[in-house]
Amino acid sequence: MEIIVYLLAVLLTALSILVFLLVRKIRHERSKNKNLSALINASEVYTITWTTDFSRIEANKPMTEFLEKIGRTADENFLKSIFLDNDSLGTTGSVLLVGAMAKEGRTAAFTLSDGSVRHILWKSKIINTGDAFTSIATTGTDVTEEYTTQKELDTAKQQQAIASESLDIAAESAELGILTITHTAVGYDISISDIGREMLGIDGENITYEDFTSKISINERELFDNCVHKLFSEASASDSVEVNIRISENTVHRFLFRIKATKCTSNNLNRLTAAFVDMTAERANISRREHVSGEDPLTGFLGRNGFFSDGEAYLAKAKEENTGAAVVSIRIDRYQKISTLFGMEIADRLLLTYAQGLENCSRNPALFGKIAQDNFAVLLPFSDKKNIDLFVKELSLFIENACNGNILPSILTEQSRFTAGVCFYDGTDDIISLYNKANMTLYTEFSESNGVCRYFDKTVEEKIYNRDTIEEELRTAIKNGEFELYYQPKMSFDGTELLGAEALMRWNHPANGVVSPISFIPIAEEVGLITQIDEWGLMEACRQAKLWQDKGYKPLRVSVNMSQAQLYQTDVVSSIEHALNSSGLSSEYLEVELTETMAMQDIERTISILKKIQELGVSVSMDDFGTGYSSLSALKLLPINILKIDRSLIYDITANPTSHSIVKAIVELGKALDLVVLAEGVETEKQSEMLSKLGCTIAQGYFYGKPLTAADIERKFLKNTAITE
Repeated sequence: MEIIVYLLAVLLTALSILVFLLVRKIRHERSKNKNLSALINASEVYTITWTTDFSRIEANKPMTEFLEKIGRTADENFLKSIFLDNDSLGTTGSVLLVGAMAKEGRTAAFTLSDGSVRHILWKSKIINTGDAFTSIATTGTDVTEEYTTQKELDTAKQQQAIASESLDIAAESAELGILTITHTAVGYDISISDIGREMLGIDGENITYEDFTSKISINERELFDNCVHKLFSEASASDSVEVNIRISENTVHRFLFRIKATKCTSNNLNRLTAAFVDMTAERANISRREHVSGEDPLTGFLGRNGFFSDGEAYLAKAKEENTGAAVVSIRIDRYQKISTLFGMEIADRLLLTYAQGLENCSRNPALFGKIAQDNFAVLLPFSDKKNIDLFVKELSLFIENACNGNILPSILTEQSRFTAGVCFYDGTDDIISLYNKANMTLYTEFSESNGVCRYFDKTVEEKIYNRDTIEEELRTAIKNGEFELYYQPKMSFDGTELLGAEALMRWNHPANGVVSPISFIPIAEEVGLITQIDEWGLMEACRQAKLWQDKGYKPLRVSVNMSQAQLYQTDVVSSIEHALNSSGLSSEYLEVELTETMAMQDIERTISILKKIQELGVSVSMDDFGTGYSSLSALKLLPINILKIDRSLIYDITANPTSHSIVKAIVELGKALDLVVLAEGVETEKQSEMLSKLGCTIAQGYFYGKPLTAADIERKFLKNTAITE
């Protein structure tokens, strides 16, 4: 009996323990579910928890509000609409669980009561597994915006594919070739469409940029290369070029390329796309029409041959009747740019406007000719400048008034200006000589000029001859290495410390000795040789600075001047990088100078280029400051390190209160912008003392030293700066 009682006690104790554990588990599950429900209800995302036996389906507040908007309730039918594709699979909880656990989730569309459609991405996670059922938490994320964006992207890609296919068909139908040039680390890669290869007579798949340019006529290869180089250096967004290309051993055709630059996502130019057409037949037809009819097909004016033929009769009559005569050559200054930017239709309309203006403003019987694409010629019965000036002024007003938005775009008011060259008939010249003299004044700055109208005289002829001589000698000088750099010291105002040197170009002419840049730089700029001279000067300055360091002298920063052509028509950043790498000079010892006026030509491009130069570690100086037209806002944006006050403000600073006030303001402006301020053209001790008191940092001028050869700089300024071990 006692044993039975003992066993009952043991069983009762065990049962009590089991009951205690079961109660604690139930409480724990209730607490866990209660905490989970609280967490779910506090969530901002759509959340619904459910079990595979559908005994419990609960939605949080955002989910409940969403269900109300779509007219649904939290039940197994709603779960079925999310996770099942059709009814054939049934609605068992296990089937729903398979659909709910899709790896990437499932997206379903719902129409709200206001008619809008929302796309919800549902993702599920198992939160509890029981003996008879499984608990799942499903969350929904509104992906309507992403869904719509993706649909638009897909549509855009489809449209792009259709457009690309249409372009290929159109290009083939129009016999339009497509060429792309890609800038790589080692040079240019080129790709040409199939129809383009056929037009250019190119066989095989692979062709290099050099292979392509070798087909261009020798005298036009540089023209094409410069166009490509200019676009890659961001000098312009688009351009056009017309060249002769040899398409077979004995056949040369004329092709017009219209090229546009394309930027990649990093905002750097890396590709050019060109459309090109064969202009051979059209050019031949135009020449044939002009030769046969003697007329320009667009304006109806006499062509070159017709003008020269009828012009002889005009001059003979003027000589017989002892009346005056003058040839006026009219050149539209930016015609090629207008044609590129605005298209041929606007360019042709501009030519027609000029033709009408010439006829309206001539008054007296005149002879009109269309000599070249952007050049008109007029024979007028005038023998004095007064009548010519009046004619040119009225023509200028006529063109300006036509830029009214109806006849021509108003933006062309400044773009469509012209220059007029004039030569009076003296009774001896023939028409061709008379025209040539009038026309040559358009390409020289030595003629008498009122800004628009330029007159030929003997002085012009002599200077043009000298100019042609200098041009030829410059080409020889580049080949023979006749250029040399002189260096002008930049000093502390007390004259004790050499802070830098400006490299200045000199030409060691074999017959005329050392030639100042004033005599040859403008001509070099005009004929396109300046960039070659600039490149040499940059390389030589870096080489000399590194040579001084190698000799043990204290490192000296040299500054070089950039021309407008070098800044905007070449890849000046690459040139600087190459000069530094080739010479071994550290970038901190190089400074580039550009003028204030030059910097303002294209402020956005200037900023972009100067930032890249500074990223190399090279300093940037604004030269001739105080003579240009930069605004304070532009100056604030320009990435420069040094302001150089122009010498025109320095020479009378001690006697002219206005100059003193301007210089003082520039110094204070420089300090406010955290710039170094340099005064150039310092020639007297009084100037030096005043500038030092005003707060200028660096002095440059004859008071401290004139430009010297590298050897003289070394002897006079560097000999005491040798660094001893």
